[in-house]
Amino acid sequence: MADVEIIARVERRGNWTAEEKAALLAEVDAKGGKVMVGARRHRISESVLYDWRAVEKAAAVAMQAPVGLRLCCRTVPGSASMPS
Repeated sequence: MADVEIIARVERRGNWTAEEKAALLAEVDAKGGKVMVGARRHRISESVLYDWRAVEKAAAVAMQAPVGLRLCCRTVPGSASMPS
């Protein structure tokens, strides 16, 4: 009989710093974009990583927008606020 791995849905809520989020996204990118691997390793939902990645991409696009189109608030690269 094959071994079975049970993956519990235990998640941390709202305690990820911007640095931790960036490190997790970098890890996912290093693994060829395999969100499932990073999510399981850190025991968080895959949708959380997809959300963080979408916010990161949107922030990168916004930073490339002409000055007149940027919002009133600026963020330092690498410290963009992402949903938790």
